[in-house]
Amino acid sequence: MLRLFVLASVALTLSLGACGSSEKKKTDTPTETAPTVTTRPDSEAIVGTWQAGTTTIKFTADGKYTWNETRACGAPPCPTTSSNGTYQFRNGKLYLNAAGADTTEVVEFQWAPGQDGLMLNSNKQGKSWNLMRGM
Repeated sequence: MLRLFVLASVALTLSLGACGSSEKKKTDTPTETAPTVTTRPDSEAIVGTWQAGTTTIKFTADGKYTWNETRACGAPPCPTTSSNGTYQFRNGKLYLNAAGADTTEVVEFQWAPGQDGLMLNSNKQGKSWNLMRGM
């Protein structure tokens, strides 16, 4: 009787194992991948014209910048404040050296995805700008 029980157990185990292996495996379907976005170095990505409302900043490849801000007024043309100078990146920050200024302004910056937006934050001026790449 014991022998019959052992044989039945072995047969049952083998048949269960065979059932599991007879199932078809699902084939892996290729998954869609997101487009690859190449991030350029900061010194390349910043080159161009950036705009936010009445603020326009132009950075050139040779390390120069021009910053124009137009103040709101009742009747155009409204007064514009302009500054220019040189810029450089150091330790993850943007350093602006305005022409004729005694001090360097350190500006924190952050890129939007794809580097088509730029957020600047100046502790010195107590202002932030969310800029988009201009034309």
